Amino acid sequence: MFNYVYGVEFDGNALHDPHGDFSGRNVLYCKHSLVEAAEHFGSSVDEVAATLEQSKAKLFAIREKRSHPHLDDKIITSWNGMMIGAMARGGAILGRARYIKAAEKAASFLKATLYQPDTGQLYRRFRDGEVAIKGQLDDYVQLVAGLIELYKVVQQPELLEWSLQLTARQVELFWESEQGCFFDSAEDPTLVSRLYADYDGAEPAANSVALMNLLVLGALTGRKQWLSMADQIMACFAERMQTAPTALPLMQQAALVAKNKMFFVVVVGEPDSFHTQEMMRMVHRLPAYTCFPLLADNGPNQQWLGRHVECISALPPPVSGTTFAIVSDGKKCSEPITTCAAVKEVLVNDLR
Repeated sequence: MFNYVYGVEFDGNALHDPHGDFSGRNVLYCKHSLVEAAEHFGSSVDEVAATLEQSKAKLFAIREKRSHPHLDDKIITSWNGMMIGAMARGGAILGRARYIKAAEKAASFLKATLYQPDTGQLYRRFRDGEVAIKGQLDDYVQLVAGLIELYKVVQQPELLEWSLQLTARQVELFWESEQGCFFDSAEDPTLVSRLYADYDGAEPAANSVALMNLLVLGALTGRKQWLSMADQIMACFAERMQTAPTALPLMQQAALVAKNKMFFVVVVGEPDSFHTQEMMRMVHRLPAYTCFPLLADNGPNQQWLGRHVECISALPPPVSGTTFAIVSDGKKCSEPITTCAAVKEVLVNDLR
């Protein structure tokens, strides 16, 4: 029964084995369902399931006698930054609150464990109670990118504040003014040379992520120095993007954002209002790097944003039961828009 369900063959079940590694061996896979097995052996589904559990218990007992593989359970800042951004955005789009909670929990852990607020030093790795290795460029930029995505969803100003602090420290540690880009590693006397990656692979090049962060935070807070750095990064990698455009897809995307416009969608309303949440969800479903949602909630978030975003500082407090949006490209603001469809129409027309 076990062999039938999991595809075990007398001579082995590897269909393609050019190196002979699995000769006479079997790789277990679900070849037949419990229902098919019950019909084949004239048993009930429950009897099949019970038999399989007994067989798997015997197999597991034998496997436990073998040497266990090493477990890689270290926590890496840059990888968690990517996870935070993905979980936050996925949770917002799919309506999965537990994804967003997981992103918040991870961000809190990194700040409490791998960050020194007095020095601004970020660390790269945590394992078994030990914090080690000073953060490299990818740790800073990936964490900042994740915090930006998480902020879009939960609208907690401390996330943006931390992003600004991390980016300022990143500039101090990694910026190379002669090249006009960031080095991937911090200055270290043991290094023969400091390099920077120019390929977006399984992990994007750190300068690609840094470029997008500088464009977003520079536009949001009006920091012209960061926008100038963004221009320098694009100039530094311009030849690479022209001769091998597929090598830097994220940087190409950031360059398009810089060339066109980034829109801030300011939603004015009570945070728990159905219409406010509906409008925020609509913005989350629009292109991530061109539409940035901001919530004017007459609370700490609006107060923080009011110090950085001109059109928010002049907004009146939200009126109970009403929600509207204002679309800004950083230079001019739209009139108040009261429906999701109208907001989407304005953005889609401007993005063309």
